[in-house]
Amino acid sequence: MSTKSNLSLNALRVFDVAARAGTFKQAAQQLGVTQAAVTRQIQTLENQLGMRLFQRDNRVHALTPAGLELAPALESIFRELDHTIQRARSTADHNITRLTLAISSERLRYWLQDRLADFHSIYPHIQLSFVRSDEQVTDAQQADWASQIQHENIDLLISQSLLRDTQIQQTTLYKPSYVAISPDADCDSTQATWFVDKAHPMHQRVIEQHTNRTHPLTINQCADTTMALDLAHTYQGVAIVDEQLTQHPSLSDWHTLGKTESSRSVAVYAQYRKKRRYSVALVALLNWLKLQVKDIDAS
Repeated sequence: MSTKSNLSLNALRVFDVAARAGTFKQAAQQLGVTQAAVTRQIQTLENQLGMRLFQRDNRVHALTPAGLELAPALESIFRELDHTIQRARSTADHNITRLTLAISSERLRYWLQDRLADFHSIYPHIQLSFVRSDEQVTDAQQADWASQIQHENIDLLISQSLLRDTQIQQTTLYKPSYVAISPDADCDSTQATWFVDKAHPMHQRVIEQHTNRTHPLTINQCADTTMALDLAHTYQGVAIVDEQLTQHPSLSDWHTLGKTESSRSVAVYAQYRKKRRYSVALVALLNWLKLQVKDIDAS
């Protein structure tokens, strides 16, 4: 005899209809299948349960004592299931869950934006709003971002700086590598103008590769990567970016200068309010983000 875990839900549904119908023929009409299909499903269920549910001959269509015991309970279960499904459909049709994501303009533009169509196709009822943040959260900004998350003005912050707050949960998305790039195929890194964030530790490591004592680099401070890329494009100069951003189509013709630099201490984090239970929408967004960076971890 099969265990309950192997019972066919379809066979149980057929039995529920057949138990309330006058004949298997009427049950078949209600279900939109053949009478033979109803008979097969009932036989399947009886075999799985190891008991007869119907007394069947040419004249009688009647439930056995076991069938009489099972039928009303199943009717109640399927009625409640139908009501639950209807409520779920109503919720799906009318309720939109909104999440606010804080992210830097460059990460949104060159990494996330083109992937959003995939997210919305999977989760059409999760609406995302965006707030601009910096990749590097300064000490002066720490308290403000922590407060925004705690008060749920922001649901998720993506940055490279960990917020020093015990009420904030952090998830590491990936470890970035940085590289110098230029739109000029013949760019001489020692002669070109660099547009970089001199306070960024990884920018400093990339700059050190190209530092020449006899020809000091021309460096213009630019903490915003999007602005740095625009300026580098205009002046055929050099910008430093997370290597993952170079996969964006608008940067496919740019040229890499030198090798990439990475550090165990530098990571991209997703940060959110610490709770005992997280909303389904937030968990869905976090899991989807992890899938977007899975190929990065494998590379």
